[in-house]
Amino acid sequence: MAKSDRKLHEARMAGAIWIMKLIEDKGMEEAKKELAARRAMFIPLEINQQQLEESVTKIKMNTIDTVLIMSCMVLRDEFGFGQKRIKQFFDRFNLKTECICDGDVIWDDFIDALREETGIEFSIRENK
Repeated sequence: MAKSDRKLHEARMAGAIWIMKLIEDKGMEEAKKELAARRAMFIPLEINQQQLEESVTKIKMNTIDTVLIMSCMVLRDEFGFGQKRIKQFFDRFNLKTECICDGDVIWDDFIDALREETGIEFSIRENK
């Protein structure tokens, strides 16, 4: 067996062992969910659930930080916000972020409020 064929075979066997253990431990439905998530995000089997959750959290925090910085730049450049108003925005942004993270509100609550109060339609693009 060629070296590349052996690696492919080993990877397939590792995958089979992993999915069987998942089915035994958590059931078929959880295994289906896990496979769907991994296929959608190209997550290798070597990454366990804890590592995956840690990575997702890092990505979310990075996204929040970059959106906050971009928003503050736009407020400064376009609307002349200075330190006081940017700090006020910063604090409110973080409060709203905590509300989402804690499950006190969902994105649809924000989208509905903005539509009702401004008439502007917002949506969140989904990866399918």
